[in-house]
Amino acid sequence: MGTFTEQLESLLGESGWLNTESAAKYTTDWLKLTQSQPLGVARPATVEVLCSLVQLCQENAVQIVPQGGNTGLVLGSVPTPAERSCIIVSIERMNAIEHIDTIGCTVTVQAGAVLEQLQCAIGDAGLTLPLHLGSGGSAQIGGLISTNAGGYHAHRDGMMGDRVLGLDVVLPNGQIWSGNRALIKDNAGYDLKRLFCGAEGTLGIVTRATLRLEPLPTSTETLLLACNSLADALNVLRCAQSLAGPLLSAAEFMHSAGISLLQQQCPQVNNPLDTIPPYALLIEFTSSSDMLNLQPIVERLLEQSLEKQWAIDGVVAGNESQRKALWQLREEIPEGQRLHGPQLKHDVSVPVASLPEFIDVATKACHSVMNSVLVNPFGHLADGNVHFNLSAPIDAPDEFVALKQEFNTAVYDAVVGFNGSIAAEHGLGRNKVSLADQTRSQTERLLMKKIKQAIDPNSIMNRGVIVAPSDEDPIKG
Repeated sequence: MGTFTEQLESLLGESGWLNTESAAKYTTDWLKLTQSQPLGVARPATVEVLCSLVQLCQENAVQIVPQGGNTGLVLGSVPTPAERSCIIVSIERMNAIEHIDTIGCTVTVQAGAVLEQLQCAIGDAGLTLPLHLGSGGSAQIGGLISTNAGGYHAHRDGMMGDRVLGLDVVLPNGQIWSGNRALIKDNAGYDLKRLFCGAEGTLGIVTRATLRLEPLPTSTETLLLACNSLADALNVLRCAQSLAGPLLSAAEFMHSAGISLLQQQCPQVNNPLDTIPPYALLIEFTSSSDMLNLQPIVERLLEQSLEKQWAIDGVVAGNESQRKALWQLREEIPEGQRLHGPQLKHDVSVPVASLPEFIDVATKACHSVMNSVLVNPFGHLADGNVHFNLSAPIDAPDEFVALKQEFNTAVYDAVVGFNGSIAAEHGLGRNKVSLADQTRSQTERLLMKKIKQAIDPNSIMNRGVIVAPSDEDPIKG
């Protein structure tokens, strides 16, 4: 029979099993904060091999940490350094785009396909998956489903789970649940596929999906506005919604702190506004109809925003190059902050109307912890998702790091006070499970525990994610 790892090597082949010495990109998280030490990394190439792999782990009481593109920010796709009796399972070799249905506007794709590659393939067919986020060149479909990823267009097109019509999943017992039907309407019982959207690999490994697509936009208009307050930005948003309805595809806001850090750290990224305003608002309209002209909408929005003094400056992209430059300003905000030094990230959401007050309350709470902390809120205005990030002052990085828990408490207490969510689009991973339990009711916590126990009674799938280890049964050999 051989040892467990010898059996894995035999099952997976030379390129399918990596020891930890040759697997740094899999064992280190995206932010490079944790270096895990699993037994190794499994890279199955077929569903049949994956099923055998899962069964082998069950028999040997070895935990599985499923991994997509490893672009998560909350330690959901790598084990902790203390977890040694586990393997990482990467599905990157199962990456075929199997079928594009141009009539039904769907695509059937294996879970290891990278989002950007999928977008290129369906784009050639005149279709798009309306999910756009900064990690699109690395993020994989299975991981995006398992984390229920959000992105820039969630307010209009929904989260990743809203695009899922059907799934194939390898369950913790090694069996396959096949619910991969290309149906918009399917009310034949519990909607099982939704269980796996956002489950972060705790209930099984997604191997294949059928996704709902949209026609590729044929016209786009993008503008950047300078606003004196977030309340003004919300007035612009409401005006844009009234003028354009579902043609409004994105509404992203940036704070002066983030733009300033970006200009300091990445001077090659251009800010087309005359100054750095308190808030900048990036608005985009898209249409897939040649019958619609978006330009009058943009002109009217700009006119009203300036007339009512909701905006003090504005720039409209005149071509695709200028559009990309405006988006680069938004997309590089996290990079400017990363290059500045130590930071704390908080992916949270509150009701849209509460955004200005929440940011004010949370900012004051953080300044009460450390007066010189740099507060950089930015994100998705139309759905209330704020990346409430903090950066260390230049002269006190160690003090900032030492106050991590106090900062987290300040931000999350404010979120709860506004009836918000402590995990808007990044999930819980291993970082936020105990925090989530503090904000869950006992009924909610018990329901999640029962779901986990029903599907993964031996708790081998991504133990310690979603459900706290103390609520999971011991792994049984």
